[in-house]
Order: sequence, then structure tokens, then C-alpha cells
Amino acid sequence: MTESGLKLIVWLVAASLLGATLAIPQPVDPWEMPSLVLDRAAVSDAIRLDETLALEMADTAEVVACLAAFSLRACAIIFDIRMGPPGEFMRFGKHQSDSKPKGTNDGSST
Repeated sequence: MTESGLKLIVWLVAASLLGATLAIPQPVDPWEMPSLVLDRAAVSDAIRLDETLALEMADTAEVVACLAAFSLRACAIIFDIRMGPPGEFMRFGKHQSDSKPKGTNDGSST
């Protein structure tokens, strides 16, 4: 093992020990962290009420967002609304570049 490898291992072990030391819970004076004592029955009633309300509540935000997205897409298809190139925000209906130029042969006989 080289000297630099040994130094690296020593630094890693020292950093790990320092981290473990800092992670050990420290005692706190009562005036710094007052204890919170709750009635068990009141806590269980509050949890039951919260679960009941969560089950009854519809996911309105998700439903509205999904309906808005599909409604906008449907309007874009129905009214032929497309995003244009840079400099042209939107275009409605057929555009000149979509139609065939005059004088092209479309395969039909004249």
C-alpha cells in the first residue's frame, strides 16, 4: 500500500468517526425542548377523522388538470390550431405551406 492510499484511509476513518460522534443524540435541558403530552383517544380519533376525510375527498386537482389538457387538445384538433415556427405563435386552419403549389402533378389526368 502506498503512502497516499494509507493517508486516504486514515482521513476516511477519521471523517466517519467524526460523523458518528456528531450523530449521537445529545441530552437537552427541559426548558429547551418541552414535552408534548396528548390524550391517546383524542389522537386516534383525529387520525380516524383524517383518514375518513381523505377517502371521501375526490382528487379534484388531478381531474381538472386532466380534463383541461384533453379539452385543449380536442380544441386544437377540431379547430386545426397548430403552433407555428419561431416568430409565429399560432396558426388556425390551413396555411399556404400546407397546400400544394400550383403546377404540381397530383397524378390525375387533365
